[in-house]
Amino acid sequence: MAPNEKAAETPTPPGARAKTSEEEAEEDGDAFREFVDVGEATDDRKTQDALPAEKAFERLRAGVVGTLDPVDTPFGVKPLVYADWTASGRAFGPIETYVREKVYPFYANTHTSSSITGLQSTCFRAEARQIIQQAVNANTRTDVVLFAGTGATGAVNKLVSVLGLDAPLRADEVSRPRPVVFVGPFEHHSNLLPWRESSAEVVCVPERQDGLGIDRDALAELLRTYADRPLLVGAFSAGSNVSGVLEDVDRISALLHRHGALACWDYAAAGPYARIDMNPVLAGEDPDRPFAYKDAVFLSTHKFVGGINTPGVLVAKKKLFGNAVPGTGSVGGGTVYFVREDGHRYLSNRVEREEGGTPDVVGAIRAGLAFQLKQSVGWANIEARDKVIGRKIAAKLGSEPKLVLLGPKWGDAEGSRLPIVSFLVRHGTRFLHYNFVSAVLNDVFGIQTRGGCMCAGLYAQRLLGLSRESVEAIEDELLRNPKHSEYLRPGFSRLSLAYFASDEELDYVLDAVCAVAQLGWKLLPQYRFNTRTGEWKHKSRFTKFPGRLWLGDANLLGATPSEPENEDRARPDSYAFPDLLQQGIQQMDAAAEESAKETLGDQTQLFTPEAAPLRWFAMPSEVHAELSAGSNKWAAAPVEVRASEGKEGEEDNSALTSNPVTGPLDPFKYWAMVRESMPVAPALTASDESDNAADRARKRGPEAKEEPAKRAKAKTEKSSTVVVCEDNSCFRVRKRDKYPLRTAEVIRSDQAAQNLAQPQADAAVVAPKAPPKALRPRIPKGILKNVGKALAQWEMIQEGDRLLLGLSGGKDSLALLHVLLHVQAKSPVKFELAACTVDPMTEAFDPSPLIPYMASLGVTYHYLKEPIFDRAKSGSLQGTSICSFCARMKRGALYGCAREHGYNKLVLAQHLDDSAETLMMGLFHNGIARAMMANYEEKKGDVRVIRPLAYVREHETKAFSYAAKLPVINENCPACFEAPQERQRIKRMLAKEEATCPRMFHSLRRALLPLMDADLLTEMSAITSRRTDLANMEQRRVRAADHKQRKQEKEQAKDKEKEKEHEEVAAEIKA
Repeated sequence: MAPNEKAAETPTPPGARAKTSEEEAEEDGDAFREFVDVGEATDDRKTQDALPAEKAFERLRAGVVGTLDPVDTPFGVKPLVYADWTASGRAFGPIETYVREKVYPFYANTHTSSSITGLQSTCFRAEARQIIQQAVNANTRTDVVLFAGTGATGAVNKLVSVLGLDAPLRADEVSRPRPVVFVGPFEHHSNLLPWRESSAEVVCVPERQDGLGIDRDALAELLRTYADRPLLVGAFSAGSNVSGVLEDVDRISALLHRHGALACWDYAAAGPYARIDMNPVLAGEDPDRPFAYKDAVFLSTHKFVGGINTPGVLVAKKKLFGNAVPGTGSVGGGTVYFVREDGHRYLSNRVEREEGGTPDVVGAIRAGLAFQLKQSVGWANIEARDKVIGRKIAAKLGSEPKLVLLGPKWGDAEGSRLPIVSFLVRHGTRFLHYNFVSAVLNDVFGIQTRGGCMCAGLYAQRLLGLSRESVEAIEDELLRNPKHSEYLRPGFSRLSLAYFASDEELDYVLDAVCAVAQLGWKLLPQYRFNTRTGEWKHKSRFTKFPGRLWLGDANLLGATPSEPENEDRARPDSYAFPDLLQQGIQQMDAAAEESAKETLGDQTQLFTPEAAPLRWFAMPSEVHAELSAGSNKWAAAPVEVRASEGKEGEEDNSALTSNPVTGPLDPFKYWAMVRESMPVAPALTASDESDNAADRARKRGPEAKEEPAKRAKAKTEKSSTVVVCEDNSCFRVRKRDKYPLRTAEVIRSDQAAQNLAQPQADAAVVAPKAPPKALRPRIPKGILKNVGKALAQWEMIQEGDRLLLGLSGGKDSLALLHVLLHVQAKSPVKFELAACTVDPMTEAFDPSPLIPYMASLGVTYHYLKEPIFDRAKSGSLQGTSICSFCARMKRGALYGCAREHGYNKLVLAQHLDDSAETLMMGLFHNGIARAMMANYEEKKGDVRVIRPLAYVREHETKAFSYAAKLPVINENCPACFEAPQERQRIKRMLAKEEATCPRMFHSLRRALLPLMDADLLTEMSAITSRRTDLANMEQRRVRAADHKQRKQEKEQAKDKEKEKEHEEVAAEIKA
């Protein structure tokens, strides 16, 4: 809660007197004085009970399900060492325990909240959405979080649908200018194919010459070239899932926004490691400050630790959701407002309307918990650890001559890489097949890696040095003989390391990769390959899977399930990585003798004359022949594989390696391709395919469009034609293609449908095209007029005053800061101005970007750090709400700062709307007419509190702050899950009444005027106390009279009883 923003006041208990502002201020100061800390701000967002990084990593290692579990392999029992985190995360025990014990018992459909199960499931899912919103710094006012489909693919398709690009073009729209989507050089297929299948034109932006990101100059040129298009979208990967290269997302977003394009980012690979910031604050005079925000972010939470079985997540600006009908795949249950016989109406809520059908409740909850786990560790700790891992990769793998590390050289730009390594293993003039390498790492060391192109085909082809001719030739061979040529598919091996892995585990994995590069080839004759799937398996496992688990073996109606105890199961501390490494090395080194005993035919005969030139990997029979002959030819190591860069400004055309490569793969050509500036491929456009990005941007004539279309048509025809031989005579016949080629022409000829133009039009106006705002923007006349009136009427500022502004970073306090700076510069009354921010030390609210911003303004700035939420959790609330507690603690810190540094006036930024809301809440809940005073003295008399915005409306400060692009700090308070709060309810009530009475706030201001006076508040409190005392005295008198009367009646009743007893006794005696 911001110190000068509103708090949700706690109603005064019945019979209790409401405290005055002076009393509350005095209590605030006393409560905070002993622990206020004035000091420098740091990037450390950890609270008092946060774990140190190494301790957090240790608990992560212990909590991951299956860590170092024993697995049976052809070479004995090995520990399961997971190194495929980029493909998928792993289950985290504490999350699974929480879900099993807390979520499952209350699981129900969220389409109802009448039952306890439906209500709790709804609350869980809403809280998960809020956790993600806080983690990515999404703004509740402008951003929305959606759970979409499975992984990033579902989220991207949802975004395509929301933008109205999923509908095919009509025949009359083909020749019209279409929206353009710019994709990067590192794109995963999930961020490429949905755009290709849309109605937009897809343009690929080249990478920098050092391979460490997008070429911004080329992007700027392309943005200028396509400036006249109805919609421009930049859809880029924040991090490569192949090479780990990280983009400078803020700078590229700013570049896109300067040219009126949307900035959309794929965080599927980078999300578990890097910071995700929808609304970053670039402080100071940084010209990119107003433009660094993101329009959309999409990712796969299943790649997070603990995120298994979770949906994709899309975070996007609300303004993008202009579609009147829910996107494709969302129409159905849960999206409709009302249905009648002849029509229906959809919900207006963007979240509910775009999440049709029964939601994945448990998946969404797991996604929220996975984000919460990452936040608990801290992205800064993760980044620091990744740097350490990067240095290990450079030191160990970079020095192994038989390894070809794909992509930029490790160590070229420390801190700009994720711990993801893709590599090939050299073997003579060819390579070891990537699936064989992954199989050996699994069988000999228990290390789980992956082989292939990693669903980033275009980037993979460049890294492998594949020419366009080679790509087409391989594609033709795969289509010609799909059942017996899959092993020709090019690719590489990839390992992705966990940031929380121990140093011993990291060394084990990296040393094992080096060992396989040196000795793994000796095992090649013992492995068999499947021509249909491209898989390589040990001969003992080629047709068998010992130890396979079967669902059919589950005894679902048996006894109460429990986790079986296995005394023989090796625990993590029973493994010694150095011993395991040596064992694996010895097994590979001793494999030569056994491999030489294998009986293998000449496997090179498997390849047809067309396929033989496309073979890029060594065959088992070749190694077997060499081992049988006792030759050491295959052990020869290649020379250094990285090319020299040459002098600055010169192009080095020397040979990249002195060791020739046989086959289409030549990864050493990658750097030459980068130096030549990769051509901006038109992907699915009908435009020209120039070899130079700038040339392509200039050549847009009809002649340039004709040739690619002809080539695409010829390619389609070629792929759908096969050769059939009968009676020794061959002829060509046409048949339906099993894998039809999707080109621009094919997509445009699809069944036309009505395109959704309105979402595109709405999206096109989201990105600003205004120039950067000045550091000290011009103040609107309406605000200056009302502030001037308040300053004069309440005599707020006097000559020589020293003002301390409570700066929360919200729109109101930032607006007031610039108003006071303007007044200070223009007014003849001279005064000092300083500002103070209280940092509650929570991930959900980080005001530290204000430090450089205030430095650029030249304003004296005090930054206080206090773990308020930790204090609240420790039991300091004393029955109050956390919002009230937070506001009180921050106010106390401001008083302490003012006294310590000699400021005589504390400036707060509450406005007229705040005063009106406070009045209504006091009337409704406390029975008192009370507003925020404009100018009053704190009880001790050494600090006065002034509110210069007392006559200014909230919509004025809001419009000014956002129009001036002030660095408003987004606040997602972790205590405010149960919205709406009472103040928000009052705000909506007043807004509703203002719609009926437009001058309502003008009247409210006049009514509030006397209530803003401290003297009147004192008199009103005295009157209330006096009248209350008189009422209490009368009540006591009445109670005393009643008591006396009851006592007399009781005594009379006793006398009558005695008389009756005497009469009875007398009667008995007489008888």
